[in-house]
Amino acid sequence: MSALGPVHRRKEPINTLGYPYDNVRRVRESLENAKYKWRTIEGISRETNMDPETVRGIINIQTDVIQRSRPSEDGHELFTTRVHYNKLASPAEKFKSALINRID
Repeated sequence: MSALGPVHRRKEPINTLGYPYDNVRRVRESLENAKYKWRTIEGISRETNMDPETVRGIINIQTDVIQRSRPSEDGHELFTTRVHYNKLASPAEKFKSALINRID
C-alpha cells in the first residue's frame, strides 16, 4: 500500500507501444468476446470501429495473442488470447495442441 492508498496491479501488463491504451483495450476485449473462440482481423475491426491495419498492429505487439495454425474456411487468419483459448478449448483440443506444439 502506498501513501495514496492501495496499489492495484494488473496480472499482465498491456503492451501499448505507441497505440492509445483505449484502442488496445478495445482490441483485447474483442479478442475475448464470449461469443467467439477465434476472431478475424476484419471482425475485430468491425466490432471496435478501427481500421484493420491498426487492429493488426495492436495484435502484433501483444505477447499473449495466439494465431490459429489453420485459417478460417474462407481463408482469414484467426486470433485469440491464451487466457480466452484456455477458457473455451476442450480438454481434447488442449491435449492435441500440446502434442503437436501448435493450436489448430
